[in-house]
Amino acid sequence: MTIIEQIIEELSDSEKSLTNPLLKTKILATRIGNKELMDWSNKELSGYKDKELPSYRYGKCNLTCTMQQGFYTQDNVPLPLMVFPKDFVKEMARFRFDDSVQTLESQERENKNGMIYKEFGPDMCAYLTRLAMDAGQNFSISNLRVIVHVGQITQTLAEIRAKLLDFMLQIEKELPDLDDLIKNKLTVKENVNEKVEKIYNQTIINASGYGNTISAGDYNTINSTITINQGNIDEFKEELRKYKVSEEDVTDIAEIIQNEKPEVTTGKFGTKTNNWIQKMISKTLDGTWQIATGTAGGLLVELIKSYYGM
Repeated sequence: MTIIEQIIEELSDSEKSLTNPLLKTKILATRIGNKELMDWSNKELSGYKDKELPSYRYGKCNLTCTMQQGFYTQDNVPLPLMVFPKDFVKEMARFRFDDSVQTLESQERENKNGMIYKEFGPDMCAYLTRLAMDAGQNFSISNLRVIVHVGQITQTLAEIRAKLLDFMLQIEKELPDLDDLIKNKLTVKENVNEKVEKIYNQTIINASGYGNTISAGDYNTINSTITINQGNIDEFKEELRKYKVSEEDVTDIAEIIQNEKPEVTTGKFGTKTNNWIQKMISKTLDGTWQIATGTAGGLLVELIKSYYGM
């Protein structure tokens, strides 16, 4: 079995870690002398140290804080983002998944049913208080934290898997003899690396960005505005059908969420609900559900949260 076939086989199993196929991708990049692929695999394996992240490594989040105005204090309230400059809000309203793939997978396992919290220090709270005062607001901010659902990590990991799988499948198709060239220690011609770079740019770099919802096939545009009244199972089912979820899967999750209640205070879904989401993400990998893998996790989480009123 060639190294490319090994990588494809491991990526095709959504239960397997991404670490091994990424390590083998690093080996492949080294053997063919491709710097771009080497840099990308290194960053996915070790984490991103740069300020800029790929679009698929950002996730939606919520910000809460303690607000004090005079003698009146409110704990655990949403941060009033409209008070702050737009560019600042844009950066604050998205969560950076800059850790290594192995760390992200660990966080996903440890927080499988719930939320991930990140606390900000007093300096950030003081900065926001000053910005609010500059905007004419008379309140102070403390205990600031960002909250992100674990489904956002699932989405990020699924998109990394899908990107690498698309890359390897295209390499296998366009350069079927690449592994033979490597094994026989023959010189990999310059035009071979040109093809590799072209495929890299098409599959890993140029993909749906943060805030976009793109599907495969002829159903290309998905409306990211979700309008489901809390507890309305018919609206929930209809919303799933818009995204071409099969009738069998619609029936399954409808029955699950009507019988399995979440922990609203912690934001944790039930075990059956999370298992269903994982099953649906696996269907995007084998093509059974025609929607972009990187989109699926976050979309399903938002739909279910809307039904529960979370």
